[in-house]
Amino acid sequence: MVELIIKRTIIESETERIDLNLWKVPIDKNYPEGVKYSINYRELVNNKWMDKIRIDNKKREGHHLHFLKQKKPYAFSSFENALQDLKQLIEKSKGEK
Repeated sequence: MVELIIKRTIIESETERIDLNLWKVPIDKNYPEGVKYSINYRELVNNKWMDKIRIDNKKREGHHLHFLKQKKPYAFSSFENALQDLKQLIEKSKGEK
């Protein structure tokens, strides 16, 4: 049985938001922790919300990170830690602009 735990948008500014999604799912080979999630940082560019950074396991590809147009494996420990990692990557990306 799939159970929605969190579905929330954090408004960082008029042009920035973080979308949080977390579901409890049956434990299996694709979801050994029993969670399916996505944490997505988006920016408003030319009146369109663009994905900039995302940490997720939604597509049964295991935990992974989308950052700087690359997809890399992600060492998941908890949803809370993933959110903190995303916030650190946001700050890092702002420093590179």
